[in-house]
Amino acid sequence: LHRIEAQPALFASHPSRRALQQLTTLEVDAEPVVVNVWRNHAFEPLQSLVEIYVAYFGWKIEFRLSDYDDSLMYTGHAPARLELIWLDSTRYQHNDQADWLLWLEDRISELRQISNAPIVIATWTSSPERQTAIETLAARIADTHFADLNLVAEEHDLELVDTRTAEIAGTQVRGAIQPPVARKLACQWLPAALFPPIKALALDLDNTLHKGVLGEDGLHGVYLSPEHRQLQTFIRNLQSAGLLISLVSRN
Repeated sequence: LHRIEAQPALFASHPSRRALQQLTTLEVDAEPVVVNVWRNHAFEPLQSLVEIYVAYFGWKIEFRLSDYDDSLMYTGHAPARLELIWLDSTRYQHNDQADWLLWLEDRISELRQISNAPIVIATWTSSPERQTAIETLAARIADTHFADLNLVAEEHDLELVDTRTAEIAGTQVRGAIQPPVARKLACQWLPAALFPPIKALALDLDNTLHKGVLGEDGLHGVYLSPEHRQLQTFIRNLQSAGLLISLVSRN
């Protein structure tokens, strides 16, 4: 019932921070997904909003926030399920574009060397050329994705940046657009990087989940080989990750 009542606030055309924060917190019995956040501006205003959305979908998230660091040195890196680079790219707009992009590619490549987790670069750009360049850069580095905050602003017909409140808020991302950005992170960008795109797995029984054919060999003619046992363990892990497991059999 809480999930149904929460939907108007969660999926409003223009979600409101106040409406989201008034929702009853959903209890989720799951291990949290750990996300490292490497940042040069504040992520805290979005953190609680993202947590509200992921709880609705039945999973937990634990953000580990770095200090503010324009140099992206990944100090104190520890293993995580996902690496989120939360970047205010306008802080580098005085740099030559080519030099800045080379530097950014070097920093992301360094993160890829120390982490096998997916990387999401969440930022916005001052020009379409820089936007295209970051997309191209992300495509060159394995399992790296560009979350373009400019797209959220366009979708909701809102201004993305408010420089007047940046010093107080710690980020130029305008307060009114933070709920839509949080929803985009929680419902699209982060799950797309974290979870497999396959939603269901349909399996036969004979000579698939076990050795032998039950209808021909009888109950004592089928058995679990080490390989079949390993397969069943793998399938259970997929089920725990949220995949629908079904059987397709004539028996």
